[in-house]
Amino acid sequence: MFAKFFFRSVAMLVVVALLATASNAAEAVIITIDFEDLAVPVGGQINPPEGVAVVSQGFNFAPGPANLATGLGDIHIHHDSNGRGPKNGTNVGGTHSDVVVTNAGGSAFSLFSFDYAGWSQPELNIVVTGTFQGGGTIATTFIPDGVNDGTGPLADFENFSLGTDWVNLQGVTFEDGDSFVLDNITVGTIPEPSTVVLLLTAAIGFLGIVWRRRK
Repeated sequence: MFAKFFFRSVAMLVVVALLATASNAAEAVIITIDFEDLAVPVGGQINPPEGVAVVSQGFNFAPGPANLATGLGDIHIHHDSNGRGPKNGTNVGGTHSDVVVTNAGGSAFSLFSFDYAGWSQPELNIVVTGTFQGGGTIATTFIPDGVNDGTGPLADFENFSLGTDWVNLQGVTFEDGDSFVLDNITVGTIPEPSTVVLLLTAAIGFLGIVWRRRK
């Protein structure tokens, strides 16, 4: 009798643990994309051909078509702005056009905030447009403070935050009509459904074993 009670108690604890794990797995994982996973030498840069995307921390950064102001359509990762332009002492992502950000795994994501610095003087407004996974878009415009002294002592980057509606996104486009730099892009991702399904299946299977032993 004691053995049966002990088995049922342990089984229920296992099921509770599996359900709790599944619940935690379904929660968003917060990632700050800072480009530090890319091997960029100090003062150097990663400069793919025009039109080629860069992948950092599981996200694609694809350049848009060449804009009228620069005539270029590229994205590059450089350390400390390679000694020129906006800088913050770390790896940053720059573009001479616009940039489209997507999850490399294809899953939806949320956008919470980002650091921006314009290359032009004065800085231009930065327009952020999100495309929802199920269709439709959302957009907002941020007005920077205009500070951009490159290698000078002032802080070139500003942090901008998005609202709670920036969820379930398929992609996000950043553009200011000229050249600009991004860093510390904070996003939220949901783990693949298969992980949660496997955990729930295990919990249900374990409950079935307990039920059969009780009978």
